[in-house]
Amino acid sequence: MRPVLESVIARYRTSMGEHDVTLHCAPGLSVRTDADDLDRAMANLIDNAVQHGRPPIIITVQLAATTQPQNAMTVEVRDHGPGFDPGFLPRAFDRFTRADDARTSGGTGLGLAIVAALARRNGGQVTATNHPDGGTAVTLTLLAAPTPIPASG
Repeated sequence: MRPVLESVIARYRTSMGEHDVTLHCAPGLSVRTDADDLDRAMANLIDNAVQHGRPPIIITVQLAATTQPQNAMTVEVRDHGPGFDPGFLPRAFDRFTRADDARTSGGTGLGLAIVAALARRNGGQVTATNHPDGGTAVTLTLLAAPTPIPASG
C-alpha cells in the first residue's frame, strides 16, 4: 500500500505544499487489488479532496477490526473543507452527481462514481461521511492481502 500511495501523493505534492498531504500507513500493508485500480481510485479521492476540500488532506490506512469481511483494510481520505451537504451523501457515488456549490468548482460528477466502481470490481466498497471536526472523510474498504509468514531457519 505505502509505495502506491506515496507515488500518487508525490504527483500532488508538486502542485501543493509539502505538508498539505499526510500519509499514515504502516509498512508492509497490502491489499488484494489491481495496482492500477488502486492508483486510479486514490488519485480520484485525493483529487476530489484537493479540488473541493481544504488542506490538510490526511490519508490513513489501517486494518479494519470491526468490518466484514474481517480481513479488510480501510483507506480514509479526509479533507478539512466545508464537507458535503448531508442530503447529498446518499448520492455521492452516483454517476453525474455533484454536490452543492461549495464543493462544485467544476468536474463531471464521475470521480467518486469511478472510485465506487473500482472498489466493487476489487471486492471492496467506499463510503463518505462528514467528519465531526469538519471536512469530508471518504473511506475505501478493500480486502487485505495475507501477511507473509517469515521463513524459519
